[in-house]
Amino acid sequence: MAGNLSAFDVWVCEVQPYDIEAGVAKNSSSLTVLDKIAPVPIPGANPVNDFNSSSPTISFDLSCSDNVAPQYLELWGNWTGIWAKSKQNASATNATTWTINVSLIMEAQGLIWGVWCNDTSGNSNWSSVNRTFNIDLTGPYFVDITTSSGTNQQTWIEANVTAFDINRDSVTIFLYNSSRELIFKDIGSGNNNEANFTSLPHGFYFLNATANDTAGNINATDTIPIELNFAPSKPNITVPDNSTYSPFCPQQTPKTIPYPTTSAFFGLIFP
Repeated sequence: MAGNLSAFDVWVCEVQPYDIEAGVAKNSSSLTVLDKIAPVPIPGANPVNDFNSSSPTISFDLSCSDNVAPQYLELWGNWTGIWAKSKQNASATNATTWTINVSLIMEAQGLIWGVWCNDTSGNSNWSSVNRTFNIDLTGPYFVDITTSSGTNQQTWIEANVTAFDINRDSVTIFLYNSSRELIFKDIGSGNNNEANFTSLPHGFYFLNATANDTAGNINATDTIPIELNFAPSKPNITVPDNSTYSPFCPQQTPKTIPYPTTSAFFGLIFP
């Protein structure tokens, strides 16, 4: 057949077989479809690019769209250490999402997955982009926590908490009253959080903190008891010199009065 064919052509082939007995030529024709359009493999909704998971099992969504019909739909990835086919659907439905779970994926950062499919005409294609994901099975660990532990003569409680995780998210500090009811919560992003809870009445308090990462792992500190016991200030009392003043009664001047007898003896008494 002469000429160039487009990507998707319908053409007719005419044949004229010769009937020897009848001595005449007979016409016949056939319809042929030439399909050169590659299918489109599509990563689905999950997992999104740069997804962080705290589980070694991941659910993958993928599909294949074709102008005729898909044949095989495959999930590929590198979590076994090499780029290889992980799962295959041998009866893929055109433009229909196929969801498959893959378990026991190793803990690692920057894992890659992609989609491959072909059609019944023999065309095949890869997804235009690959997606990455992370398997994070380890929670944050605390590097340092400082606070006003023990008994303090003040009206505030300070806390400084530092945690570390490669996929860090936040550090939250909690303060409870003596009944262990939550009264304050302070959330800080990243690996560190500083909080200062002020104007607190005297009494007993409890403080702890949690740290979580973007994969959903979480860790908590021990609970620290704190007492605020600030006594009122004492009055300033000045004690005078005892030779001049009595701390119990005012100073008196002695008087001379006659003793009530006929004797010439006189005594000194206070009225």
